[in-house]
Amino acid sequence: MKDYDAALRNGFKAHDMCAKTADKSLSAVTNFVLQCKKDRWEALERRRIRQGAELESETLDLLEREKEQALSEALDESDRRDIAAEWDEKLSELRRTFEQARAADSKRRVVPDWVIDDISFGIMLDPVITKTGKSTLLPSDLRPNLSLKQACEEFLDENGWAVDW
Repeated sequence: MKDYDAALRNGFKAHDMCAKTADKSLSAVTNFVLQCKKDRWEALERRRIRQGAELESETLDLLEREKEQALSEALDESDRRDIAAEWDEKLSELRRTFEQARAADSKRRVVPDWVIDDISFGIMLDPVITKTGKSTLLPSDLRPNLSLKQACEEFLDENGWAVDW
């Protein structure tokens, strides 16, 4: 049905219920929530790319119309040549700008699983680890996972867009 927000809301509810009742399906529900987040993100990405293409097309069409208007108002053939050259340069520069943006944007924006917290389903900011691997913990049992924290920070530094994930 592609109602990603509703699927995610329901997934969070199911996850919360499983966590509170120590249900055996918590792992499966966690994977479902992560898949919902990925599907939602991919839908947003498709929309963003489509809107970018529409913006490019509409902008170029608008400038072409303005060029034609300027040419129709030219006083003589010499003015027409100068105006055409000026507008052609503008249009060419705009096309180059859009092409560069497309090239930078063509890299698939993917959030790797290792950067996602299985509890909050967000990007880890202060990941921790235990000495023993126990699940029942006291805060004093936790240690900062500095290498994972650094990896997450580097990922965000290089992929600022991921904050919206």
